[in-house]
Amino acid sequence: MQQQLGYTPTETGLAWLATTATILPTAMIGARMATRMNVGWLMIIGLSFFTFGAVWLARIPADAGYLDGLLLPFLCAGIGFGLCEPAIQIGALTGVAHSDAGLASGLVETTREVGGATGVAAVSTVLVMNSGLDSFHIAFAAIGVLTLLSVITAAVGFARPARQRT
Repeated sequence: MQQQLGYTPTETGLAWLATTATILPTAMIGARMATRMNVGWLMIIGLSFFTFGAVWLARIPADAGYLDGLLLPFLCAGIGFGLCEPAIQIGALTGVAHSDAGLASGLVETTREVGGATGVAAVSTVLVMNSGLDSFHIAFAAIGVLTLLSVITAAVGFARPARQRT
């Protein structure tokens, strides 16, 4: 946004507030939805929103404005992330013995940090390897591919019946 659209750092931060401000209320809604539906479906829906937002950003013209170009995909990403968060936590801790809950929760957080760092590194590599106006389109397309793989992984992972603990 700073390099392609000429935003200041403050304008960029304010622009991303649409995503950030959407996450909390959507996560609260997602937590309520998780009590009524399978967390696998909630994760698939959330990841699909996130994928849709990333692919949308990959297709926006380089001269698009905020309201007519960036706002709606940012909101899609925030909704997707907000729906995924409670589903990830609930899915990871469901069926875990009380004595192992701290370990399971720690593994979720560690995986989130490592996955986030790996995703940033992958997208940064795409940006460095593809200089020019299309580099950001390619980067958002890469994010779309990664999140689509997450949708597929969630669909396959939750389609299998859970193993019984002995």
